[in-house]
Amino acid sequence: RTPMTDDTSVRLDIQAHGNALHARIHAGPYQEFGAALALLIEALLDRVEHDPDIRAVVFSSAHASRFISHADVKWLQEGGAQYVARQQATTPPPAPPADYVGLDRLHGLLLRMNSLGVVFIAALEGHALGLGAEFAWACDLRVMASEDAFIGQPEVLLGIMPGGGGSQRLPRLVGTHKALVAILDGQPLTAAQALEMGAVDVVVPKADVVAKALALADYLARRHKPSIGAIKRAVYFGSSLP
Repeated sequence: RTPMTDDTSVRLDIQAHGNALHARIHAGPYQEFGAALALLIEALLDRVEHDPDIRAVVFSSAHASRFISHADVKWLQEGGAQYVARQQATTPPPAPPADYVGLDRLHGLLLRMNSLGVVFIAALEGHALGLGAEFAWACDLRVMASEDAFIGQPEVLLGIMPGGGGSQRLPRLVGTHKALVAILDGQPLTAAQALEMGAVDVVVPKADVVAKALALADYLARRHKPSIGAIKRAVYFGSSLP
């Protein structure tokens, strides 16, 4: 499935590794998260949901220094304008086009990652900021480079707040107070800081990040797929219920 977009610089290079997939993200010269990438990830989720043999996915980046740098600002601005125009057009407003990705659809994408019987692992060889960090928080495990990599939510420094779930997922990872301080500060976390806080799981030299992530994927992909899904749903959606 190909997103309805003319942005040919955005793609996923997908390779099979036993019961796992390695999805290498190409997201343009600045490695930004936008609608085209969201639609490609949606298509990947469709594939892994219906393939009983795929039980883990590793996401890495084709960019030398960035996992995902941040959201595509043009996408956010144009999407907001389209939303307002639809609301003002008729009552009820018309449905958005099939390739429209707004915040609701983005949140649904990340929540779907939390619900599937597949272990998602972010291989962080470079920096992940804003929506890049939020995509990493939505993965189940994070392997980070010990050098040349950092992660965080800098939105407060721009006069806004995290919009892709960072204000919920980071507190659930590291605790409310640590997350609050980190998000209010806005400065990115080094690998050592992220590991100490519990925001990432493993720190290794940059040259070993993808190999370590694939090894974890191979190990966890030996589990029963329905069990993986049931456990993830119980932990992500059930652990905060009374």
